[in-house]
Amino acid sequence: MHRRLKRRMPANRGGRRELDCMVINDLITMQPEADRFQTVRCPFLEGGPAYPGSAILSESHVQIAVRDRSCLLGVFRPHLQEG
Repeated sequence: MHRRLKRRMPANRGGRRELDCMVINDLITMQPEADRFQTVRCPFLEGGPAYPGSAILSESHVQIAVRDRSCLLGVFRPHLQEG
């Protein structure tokens, strides 16, 4: 698709997941409207072992993308305690 549109293929660099984002967005937009996903969740397994012999990695995380804003009931910011 990018060759046909003569666009540069994005790349993942550090914490910026431009290629992953493009792939997810393209896959979703290829779906018929009735079958489109409202949210997307994906784990990223990164970093070294959290402790010796661990299968848990120190920088692993899950990202959630809300594609349909009607799914959002509200937004909040947690109050972080100092100290």
